[in-house]
Amino acid sequence: HTYLQILAGNGDGTFTPTFTPFDFNQYLYPQFAADLNGDGKADLLELAGYSSSFHVVPAETGPALQVSLLSLPVVGSRGSARVALAVTSATDTTIQLAASDPIISLPASITIPANSLSQDVQFQIGSGFSPNRVFTIQASLGTQTATAYGWEAGGLQVGFRMTLGYASTQTILAGQTTSDYSLAISSINGYSTNLQLSCSGLPSWATCQFGQAAPQLLAGETLTPSLVVNTASAGVAGTYPFAVVATDGTVTDQVKATFSVGDFGVSLTPSTLSVLATGSASFNLSVTSANNYAGYVAMSIVGLPAGATSSLSDTGAGFSGPLVISTNNAAVGTYPFTVTGVSSGITRSATATLQVGDFGMSITPSVQAATSTGSATYTIAATSPNGFTGTIAIGISGLPQGATVGSGGGTIQAGGPSQQLVIQTAGVAGGTYPFTLTGTSGSLTHRATATLQVQGPPDFSGTISPTSASLSVGQSSKFTVALKSQNGATGSVSFQCLNVPSGTSCAFDPASVSLPADGSASDQLTVQVNSRPAAFPPGAPVPWSVPSDGLGTLCLFAAMLIAGLARQTEMKRWERRLGASMAIVIGVALLFLATSCGGGAGSPNPPPSPVTFTITVQASGAGVSTTKTLGRLTISVN
Repeated sequence: HTYLQILAGNGDGTFTPTFTPFDFNQYLYPQFAADLNGDGKADLLELAGYSSSFHVVPAETGPALQVSLLSLPVVGSRGSARVALAVTSATDTTIQLAASDPIISLPASITIPANSLSQDVQFQIGSGFSPNRVFTIQASLGTQTATAYGWEAGGLQVGFRMTLGYASTQTILAGQTTSDYSLAISSINGYSTNLQLSCSGLPSWATCQFGQAAPQLLAGETLTPSLVVNTASAGVAGTYPFAVVATDGTVTDQVKATFSVGDFGVSLTPSTLSVLATGSASFNLSVTSANNYAGYVAMSIVGLPAGATSSLSDTGAGFSGPLVISTNNAAVGTYPFTVTGVSSGITRSATATLQVGDFGMSITPSVQAATSTGSATYTIAATSPNGFTGTIAIGISGLPQGATVGSGGGTIQAGGPSQQLVIQTAGVAGGTYPFTLTGTSGSLTHRATATLQVQGPPDFSGTISPTSASLSVGQSSKFTVALKSQNGATGSVSFQCLNVPSGTSCAFDPASVSLPADGSASDQLTVQVNSRPAAFPPGAPVPWSVPSDGLGTLCLFAAMLIAGLARQTEMKRWERRLGASMAIVIGVALLFLATSCGGGAGSPNPPPSPVTFTITVQASGAGVSTTKTLGRLTISVN
C-alpha cells in the first residue's frame, strides 16, 4: 500500500504536509518528477520496465478537502466519517454535509477548528436501508465537494483479527525494553477502518509503545505495527501478563501477551584468599540469574595489585566457575578487589580480598651436637607474613655422608605449628657440617642454615717425654706419659711396655690413672737397666776384620803381588828364559809372608760397643675398644 502525500511550501524554506494523499494502489511508485507537459506543475514519471517505455501521471490541482468512512463496510447501523482539509486554516472552517439517501441521518454541517486538519462525524443508517445498496456521504467547501462511498455489512462477517508473532514470555531487566512482539492486524472480508491500539493490565512502571498507535487498516490489508514494552528502573522482578487491544469504536479485538522482569547478581567465594608473591589463587565466581534472565553480561575487575592478572571474561547470567588470579612478583599486602557485571546498562558487582603473602624458614638451634652413634634434633618453623597458609615442601642439603633425616622432612604448613627435624648420625665421621634447610611453595623459595657437629667414638691420645735415654748397667731413667681424652672418653687407663730385653725393666707409677671426659691425665714410667743386653743373638759367628797395623797391609800387598806374578807367568810361557828368575822372587815372597803375617803373638781386644734397643709404650681403657700405642723409647746401654 503506497500513497503520495504532498508537502506544501510555506515560502520561507519550510513545508507543511497536506492531508491530500494520492493512493497508487500498488507497491511500486514513480521515482521521478518533472514538468513534462509545460503547465508549470511537476508530473510523475514511472518507468515501465522497458528502456523505451514509461508512464506519466500528470499533475493537477488537489482538492481543498476530503471525506472518508472510518470503517467500511459499516457494521451495524452506526458509522463514522472523517472530513479533512488539505491544509490547516488560521480560522474555523465550516463544512456542509449531505447523504445520498434520506434514511441516513447526519448533521448538516461540522466546523473544523482553526489550525486543525480534520473532524469526525457520526451518521445513522435507518432500519429500512438495504444492505445491497451503496450510499455516499458528501462534504462541501465552497465550490468543491468531496464524496465517500459506503455500504452496510448486513449479515457479512467483517472486522479484523490480531495475532502476535512472538508469543513467548520475554525476560528483561528493570529499565529495559522488550523485543518487538511482531503484532499483525488483518482485515476480514475487505474491512477497512481506523484503529486505536493500546495495552491493558500492565504494571504502573511499564508502558506499551506502538510503531503506529492509530494505524489505518485498508480492505484486505494486514498491518504489522511494532510493539514493545518499556519498563522503568523501579520495575520489580516477576512475570506480568497483559492484553494488546485494537478498536475502531465498533469492532474490538485483543490478544494476550506476557513479559518478565528478571535480574542477575555477581558473587565471589570465599571472601578472602591468600597467595604468594608469585603464584595463583582460585575464587568461585557466580553470575546468578533471577526469574530466568539469561542476558549477556560484560565483566570487569579492578583493585588487583601490580603484577596480578585474572582469568575473568564476559559471560551470561547463570554462569558459575573459577576466577583464577595469578601473581608475578606482586608486593606483599592486602588487596580488596571488585568484580563488576554490566548487562544492558544494569550493573551488579561483588568484592573479595586477595592477600599477597610470603613465608620464611627458621631452624633452631643454629648448632647441634651428636655422636657418631646417635642423632641431632632441631626445631623448624615456617613463618607467614600477611596470612599465607600454603603448604611448603622441605628439602635438606649439605648433610655429611651417612647422615639421614629420621623425621621432620617432607612438608610444613606456613604459619602452622613448628615441627621437629631429627638427623640420624650413625656411622658419620666426626666433624662439623653446615647444612641448608630449603622451603619451596610454588615458585617461591626461602632457606635457613644450621650446623651439625658430629663427635667420633670415644678415644684418647698420649705422648712420652723424653723419648730416649743413655744408661749404664745399674742405672734407670724416668719418663712422663701424658694422656688426653677425645670425644668424651673417660675411665681408668692402664699401661704396658713391649720389646723390653732381658735384664731391663719398665715400671709405671701409678700402674693406672683415671682419665676424665675431654680432660687429661699423666703417669710416670721408670726404665731400669740391671744387666747388659746381649749384643747379638747366641751362636752368631764373629765377623772377620782387617788388621789395623802397617804390617798387615804389607802382607796383603805381598799376597796380591805373588798372585799377579803367578798369573803372568802362566800366560807368558813363551818367555821361558825368565822362569828361573821369577821362581826365585816367588820363593822369597812366600818366606816373607810366613814370617810377617802368620807368626808372632796377637794384639789385646778393644772395649765393647754400646747396645741400643726400642721399647713400645701402650695404654688401654677409658671406654676405648682398642689398645693405643702412645710412643716408643730409644734406650742406649753403654
